[in-house]
Amino acid sequence: MGAGAATAGTGSGDAGGGLLKLAALQPVERDFAFLVGTAVESEKLVRAIRGVAKEIAAQASILSVAVFDVYDGKGLPEGHKSVALAVRLQPAERTLTEAEIDAIGQRMVAAAAKATGAVLRG
Repeated sequence: MGAGAATAGTGSGDAGGGLLKLAALQPVERDFAFLVGTAVESEKLVRAIRGVAKEIAAQASILSVAVFDVYDGKGLPEGHKSVALAVRLQPAERTLTEAEIDAIGQRMVAAAAKATGAVLRG
């Protein structure tokens, strides 16, 4: 290989020089739609979900929490809005079971309820 040949993707001889490091385990994504009072800021929900990170650290890390929809209109109780969040988790040591993912989700819902009075939309 000549001096100008690309080695991207091989990882050989690269000491962290910009190559993307892939996780051994696939991330898990879950969406949640919460019903909250119209005065509740979406960021408060995001912070509540991120606050679960220490509780679940042995199982997974929270890669991202993002608001992808806010709805305030027909079909919702007066004085309420719907805030939808996408949560991405990175398993720590092994693939998570559905039961483990559900338990993590329940912790996140409980944290959102405690911090904002949010209820999961059904």
